[in-house]
Amino acid sequence: MVEEQISINGKKTSKKDVLIIKYEGPSFKNRMELHSFIRQINSIEKLLKESIIQLNKTQKIKDKPQEPKYYLKLQEGSFETVLIISFFHPILVSTLSNLVIGYFKYLATGILSKNYEKEINNLSKNKVIRKATREIINPCVLDSDNATIINGNLNQTNITFMIEKEQRKEIKENLIKIEKEIPTKNYEQEMFGKILKIDAVRTEEHLSQSKFGFVTEENEKPIEATFEEDISEEELKKILFERIKVNAIVSYKDGERINIIIKSHDLAPLKTLDSYT
Repeated sequence: MVEEQISINGKKTSKKDVLIIKYEGPSFKNRMELHSFIRQINSIEKLLKESIIQLNKTQKIKDKPQEPKYYLKLQEGSFETVLIISFFHPILVSTLSNLVIGYFKYLATGILSKNYEKEINNLSKNKVIRKATREIINPCVLDSDNATIINGNLNQTNITFMIEKEQRKEIKENLIKIEKEIPTKNYEQEMFGKILKIDAVRTEEHLSQSKFGFVTEENEKPIEATFEEDISEEELKKILFERIKVNAIVSYKDGERINIIIKSHDLAPLKTLDSYT
Protein backbone atom coordinates (compact mmCIF):
# COMPACT_ATOMS: atom_id res chain seq x y z
CA MET A 1 0.00 0.00 0.00
CA VAL A 2 1.17 3.54 -0.67
CA GLU A 3 0.26 6.95 0.61
CA GLU A 4 1.35 10.51 -0.09
CA GLN A 5 2.47 12.61 2.88
CA ILE A 6 2.97 16.32 3.32
CA SER A 7 6.32 17.45 4.72
CA ILE A 8 6.75 20.25 7.26
CA ASN A 9 7.38 22.78 4.47
CA GLY A 10 4.12 21.82 2.77
CA LYS A 11 5.59 19.82 -0.12
CA LYS A 12 4.30 16.41 -1.10
CA THR A 13 6.69 13.58 -0.41
CA SER A 14 7.13 10.70 -2.83
CA LYS A 15 4.80 7.75 -2.42
CA LYS A 16 6.08 5.25 0.10
CA ASP A 17 4.93 2.04 1.69
CA VAL A 18 3.58 2.79 5.13
CA LEU A 19 2.80 1.17 8.42
CA ILE A 20 0.45 3.23 10.59
CA ILE A 21 0.05 3.12 14.35
CA LYS A 22 -3.12 5.02 15.17
CA TYR A 23 -3.94 6.02 18.76
CA GLU A 24 -7.50 7.04 19.61
CA GLY A 25 -9.44 7.88 22.75
CA PRO A 26 -9.71 10.52 25.50
CA SER A 27 -5.95 10.44 26.13
CA PHE A 28 -5.24 11.54 22.55
CA LYS A 29 -7.31 14.64 22.03
CA ASN A 30 -4.81 16.03 19.52
CA ARG A 31 -1.97 15.53 21.97
CA MET A 32 0.44 13.02 23.49
CA GLU A 33 2.94 13.55 26.30
CA LEU A 34 6.38 14.17 24.83
CA HIS A 35 8.24 11.52 26.84
CA SER A 36 5.58 8.91 25.93
CA PHE A 37 5.83 9.88 22.27
CA ILE A 38 9.63 9.58 22.22
CA ARG A 39 9.55 6.17 23.90
CA GLN A 40 6.83 5.06 21.53
CA ILE A 41 8.79 6.09 18.42
CA ASN A 42 11.98 4.39 19.66
CA SER A 43 10.07 1.24 20.56
CA ILE A 44 8.29 1.00 17.22
CA GLU A 45 11.62 1.39 15.44
CA LYS A 46 13.20 -1.38 17.55
CA LEU A 47 10.28 -3.70 16.81
CA LEU A 48 10.46 -2.99 13.08
CA LYS A 49 14.21 -3.47 12.85
CA GLU A 50 14.14 -6.75 14.77
CA SER A 51 11.19 -7.93 12.66
CA ILE A 52 13.20 -7.23 9.51
CA ILE A 53 16.17 -9.16 10.95
CA GLN A 54 13.92 -12.16 11.66
CA LEU A 55 12.34 -12.04 8.19
CA ASN A 56 15.79 -11.96 6.62
CA LYS A 57 16.88 -14.96 8.71
CA THR A 58 13.95 -17.00 7.43
CA GLN A 59 14.52 -15.65 3.89
CA LYS A 60 11.04 -14.21 3.61
CA ILE A 61 12.66 -10.95 2.55
CA LYS A 62 16.11 -10.21 1.20
CA ASP A 63 16.10 -6.43 1.06
CA LYS A 64 17.18 -3.93 3.67
CA PRO A 65 14.95 -0.87 4.12
CA GLN A 66 16.18 2.66 4.32
CA GLU A 67 15.98 4.35 7.72
CA PRO A 68 12.26 4.89 8.48
CA LYS A 69 10.91 8.42 8.46
CA TYR A 70 8.18 9.49 10.85
CA TYR A 71 5.20 11.64 10.02
CA LEU A 72 2.50 12.77 12.43
CA LYS A 73 -1.14 13.15 11.49
CA LEU A 74 -3.43 14.91 13.91
CA GLN A 75 -7.16 14.37 13.62
CA GLU A 76 -10.01 15.20 15.97
CA GLY A 77 -9.74 12.85 18.91
CA SER A 78 -6.79 10.87 17.56
CA PHE A 79 -3.03 10.90 17.36
CA GLU A 80 -1.35 8.93 14.60
CA THR A 81 2.24 7.96 14.07
CA VAL A 82 2.88 7.12 10.43
CA LEU A 83 6.08 5.27 9.66
CA ILE A 84 7.29 5.67 6.09
CA ILE A 85 9.38 2.63 5.20
CA SER A 86 11.08 2.36 1.82
CA PHE A 87 11.95 -0.99 0.27
CA PHE A 88 13.60 -1.93 -2.99
CA HIS A 89 10.41 -3.92 -3.70
CA PRO A 90 7.31 -2.11 -2.37
CA ILE A 91 5.28 -5.30 -1.81
CA LEU A 92 7.66 -6.31 1.00
CA VAL A 93 6.06 -3.87 3.44
CA SER A 94 3.04 -6.19 3.51
CA THR A 95 5.25 -9.01 4.78
CA LEU A 96 6.58 -6.79 7.56
CA SER A 97 3.09 -5.55 8.47
CA ASN A 98 1.73 -9.09 8.56
CA LEU A 99 4.48 -10.12 10.98
CA VAL A 100 3.97 -7.11 13.28
CA ILE A 101 0.19 -7.63 13.35
CA GLY A 102 0.68 -11.38 13.81
CA TYR A 103 3.01 -10.71 16.76
CA PHE A 104 0.51 -8.47 18.59
CA LYS A 105 -2.36 -10.83 17.77
CA TYR A 106 -0.41 -13.74 19.26
CA LEU A 107 0.21 -11.82 22.50
CA ALA A 108 -3.41 -10.68 22.71
CA THR A 109 -5.21 -13.87 21.68
CA GLY A 110 -2.72 -16.74 21.76
CA ILE A 111 -3.33 -17.37 18.05
CA LEU A 112 0.01 -18.04 16.37
CA SER A 113 0.28 -17.38 12.63
CA LYS A 114 1.55 -20.48 10.85
CA ASN A 115 3.25 -18.27 8.25
CA TYR A 116 5.33 -16.42 10.86
CA GLU A 117 5.57 -18.91 13.72
CA LYS A 118 9.37 -18.85 14.01
CA GLU A 119 9.66 -15.07 13.71
CA ILE A 120 6.93 -14.42 16.30
CA ASN A 121 8.47 -16.85 18.78
CA ASN A 122 11.87 -15.18 18.37
CA LEU A 123 10.36 -11.71 18.87
CA SER A 124 8.55 -12.78 22.03
CA LYS A 125 11.77 -14.26 23.46
CA ASN A 126 13.69 -11.01 22.88
CA LYS A 127 13.93 -8.93 26.06
CA VAL A 128 14.40 -5.65 24.16
CA ILE A 129 11.33 -6.34 22.02
CA ARG A 130 9.18 -7.25 25.02
CA LYS A 131 10.08 -3.92 26.61
CA ALA A 132 9.38 -2.12 23.32
CA THR A 133 5.98 -3.86 23.13
CA ARG A 134 5.01 -2.47 26.52
CA GLU A 135 6.12 1.03 25.48
CA ILE A 136 3.99 0.85 22.32
CA ILE A 137 0.77 0.10 24.22
CA ASN A 138 1.51 2.10 27.39
CA PRO A 139 0.25 5.45 25.97
CA CYS A 140 -3.24 3.91 26.19
CA VAL A 141 -4.10 4.43 29.85
CA LEU A 142 -7.89 4.94 29.89
CA ASP A 143 -10.42 2.17 29.30
CA SER A 144 -11.66 3.68 26.03
CA ASP A 145 -8.19 4.34 24.59
CA ASN A 146 -7.03 2.09 21.78
CA ALA A 147 -4.21 1.64 19.29
CA THR A 148 -4.74 0.29 15.79
CA ILE A 149 -2.03 -1.13 13.56
CA ILE A 150 -2.84 -0.48 9.91
CA ASN A 151 -1.04 -1.78 6.85
CA GLY A 152 -1.11 1.04 4.31
CA ASN A 153 -3.45 3.81 3.25
CA LEU A 154 -6.16 4.78 5.71
CA ASN A 155 -8.55 5.38 2.78
CA GLN A 156 -8.32 1.80 1.52
CA THR A 157 -9.27 -1.58 2.97
CA ASN A 158 -6.21 -2.99 4.67
CA ILE A 159 -5.14 -5.53 7.26
CA THR A 160 -5.66 -3.98 10.70
CA PHE A 161 -5.53 -5.04 14.32
CA MET A 162 -7.06 -2.96 17.11
CA ILE A 163 -5.59 -3.11 20.60
CA GLU A 164 -8.29 -2.17 23.10
CA LYS A 165 -8.50 -2.49 26.89
CA GLU A 166 -8.97 -6.28 26.90
CA GLN A 167 -6.17 -6.84 24.37
CA ARG A 168 -3.81 -4.62 26.39
CA LYS A 169 -4.52 -6.67 29.49
CA GLU A 170 -3.90 -9.95 27.66
CA ILE A 171 -0.69 -8.65 26.08
CA LYS A 172 0.73 -7.55 29.44
CA GLU A 173 -0.25 -10.82 31.14
CA ASN A 174 1.23 -12.93 28.35
CA LEU A 175 4.48 -10.97 28.41
CA ILE A 176 4.78 -11.72 32.13
CA LYS A 177 3.96 -15.39 31.49
CA ILE A 178 6.68 -15.59 28.82
CA GLU A 179 9.21 -14.03 31.18
CA LYS A 180 8.33 -16.42 34.01
CA GLU A 181 8.93 -19.39 31.70
CA ILE A 182 12.44 -18.27 30.75
CA PRO A 183 14.83 -20.83 32.30
CA THR A 184 17.50 -19.86 34.82
CA LYS A 185 21.08 -20.82 33.91
CA ASN A 186 23.88 -21.21 36.46
CA TYR A 187 27.60 -20.69 35.85
CA GLU A 188 30.64 -20.73 38.09
CA GLN A 189 32.55 -17.47 37.71
CA GLU A 190 35.27 -15.32 39.24
CA MET A 191 34.36 -11.66 39.67
CA PHE A 192 35.69 -8.51 41.28
CA GLY A 193 33.45 -6.12 43.18
CA LYS A 194 32.10 -5.08 46.57
CA ILE A 195 29.65 -6.53 49.07
CA LEU A 196 27.01 -4.00 50.13
CA LYS A 197 24.12 -4.13 52.57
CA ILE A 198 20.80 -3.87 50.73
CA ASP A 199 18.73 -3.60 53.89
CA ALA A 200 19.43 -1.97 57.22
CA VAL A 201 20.10 -3.53 60.62
CA ARG A 202 20.07 -1.57 63.83
CA THR A 203 23.34 -2.79 65.29
CA GLU A 204 26.52 -4.46 64.15
CA GLU A 205 25.62 -7.44 66.34
CA HIS A 206 22.83 -8.24 63.89
CA LEU A 207 25.00 -7.80 60.80
CA SER A 208 24.70 -11.46 59.78
CA GLN A 209 20.93 -10.99 59.47
CA SER A 210 21.32 -8.42 56.71
CA LYS A 211 20.59 -9.06 53.06
CA PHE A 212 23.53 -8.41 50.80
CA GLY A 213 24.16 -7.29 47.27
CA PHE A 214 27.30 -7.76 45.20
CA VAL A 215 28.24 -4.88 42.91
CA THR A 216 30.56 -5.86 40.09
CA GLU A 217 33.09 -3.38 38.76
CA GLU A 218 31.30 -3.13 35.41
CA ASN A 219 27.77 -2.71 36.81
CA GLU A 220 26.50 -0.38 39.56
CA LYS A 221 23.30 -2.38 40.13
CA PRO A 222 23.60 -4.75 43.15
CA ILE A 223 23.06 -8.46 42.55
CA GLU A 224 21.43 -10.43 45.36
CA ALA A 225 24.25 -12.27 47.14
CA THR A 226 24.41 -15.10 49.66
CA PHE A 227 27.29 -17.12 51.06
CA GLU A 228 27.54 -20.85 50.42
CA GLU A 229 28.80 -21.40 53.97
CA ASP A 230 28.05 -19.48 57.15
CA ILE A 231 30.23 -16.41 57.56
CA SER A 232 31.13 -14.83 60.88
CA GLU A 233 30.23 -11.26 61.71
CA GLU A 234 33.93 -10.53 62.17
CA GLU A 235 34.68 -11.70 58.62
CA LEU A 236 31.74 -9.71 57.26
CA LYS A 237 33.07 -6.53 58.84
CA LYS A 238 36.42 -7.11 57.10
CA ILE A 239 35.02 -7.42 53.58
CA LEU A 240 31.94 -5.16 53.72
CA PHE A 241 32.35 -2.29 51.22
CA GLU A 242 35.88 -3.47 50.32
CA ARG A 243 37.03 -4.60 46.88
CA ILE A 244 37.06 -8.39 46.85
CA LYS A 245 37.54 -11.25 44.43
CA VAL A 246 34.85 -13.92 44.61
CA ASN A 247 34.38 -17.36 43.18
CA ALA A 248 30.63 -17.79 42.88
CA ILE A 249 27.75 -19.65 41.31
CA VAL A 250 26.04 -16.97 39.23
CA SER A 251 22.41 -17.35 38.12
CA TYR A 252 21.30 -15.73 34.85
CA LYS A 253 17.79 -15.22 33.56
CA ASP A 254 16.97 -13.57 30.27
CA GLY A 255 20.61 -12.52 29.91
CA GLU A 256 20.81 -10.78 33.29
CA ARG A 257 22.51 -11.81 36.52
CA ILE A 258 19.80 -12.30 39.14
CA ASN A 259 21.76 -13.66 42.12
CA ILE A 260 25.07 -15.17 43.18
CA ILE A 261 26.13 -17.72 45.78
CA ILE A 262 29.63 -16.86 46.98
CA LYS A 263 31.77 -19.97 47.40
CA SER A 264 34.98 -18.16 48.35
CA HIS A 265 36.25 -14.60 48.67
CA ASP A 266 39.49 -12.70 49.14
CA LEU A 267 40.31 -9.06 49.71
CA ALA A 268 41.63 -7.59 46.46
CA PRO A 269 42.52 -3.93 47.01
CA LEU A 270 43.65 -1.94 44.00
CA LYS A 271 47.37 -1.36 44.01
CA THR A 272 48.68 2.18 43.79
CA LEU A 273 51.79 3.21 41.89
CA ASP A 274 53.54 3.74 45.24
CA SER A 275 53.22 0.03 46.03
CA TYR A 276 55.62 -0.76 43.16
CA THR A 277 58.40 1.53 44.39
